[in-house]
Amino acid sequence: MSWCLEMINSKSTERINASHYCVQNILYTYRDKNNKSDTKLNKTLCKAHKKELIDTILSYLLNWLALVSGNYEQHVYKESQPVSLLCTEYIVHLQRQE
Repeated sequence: MSWCLEMINSKSTERINASHYCVQNILYTYRDKNNKSDTKLNKTLCKAHKKELIDTILSYLLNWLALVSGNYEQHVYKESQPVSLLCTEYIVHLQRQE
């Protein structure tokens, strides 16, 4: 995960795209979904790996975003909310600040 985050923090569009591709494929692998938008998720596989991997990766990304944006002190992790929702809310928050 550290490697992917270092690549996302790059000024090179190619590196950023490569890192995004890697993270997306890791998540797709554990969700049993290929890159086709019409593919349905394997709910059993998703549920089995949700806590141990999917939420961990998304939490890591959320914390990293908060740290590199300078908003780490303002970032509050809410256990009751899904991590994917927190990531989306935080990205929208960062976009509004720009």
